[in-house]
Amino acid sequence: MWASDYEAHEQRIRGALASVAITVAHIGSTSVPALPTKPIIDVLVTVPDADAQDCSHRGDQGPRPVPQVSVSEWR
Repeated sequence: MWASDYEAHEQRIRGALASVAITVAHIGSTSVPALPTKPIIDVLVTVPDADAQDCSHRGDQGPRPVPQVSVSEWR
């Protein structure tokens, strides 16, 4: 179930961020088969330089604010 849901999200993300996304990965509990999960699909998108990318476009849904998180906050 979660794998097919993720694949649909991945296609939308790749379509919206094709020019900047290096990888799009399914992470978290829903990425592990048979593991009990919460109904949230976690996705990790990597770009060459998050500070230099304009990733605020949501395809046909228009732009939205993107949380500004520096890489150092993840370490």
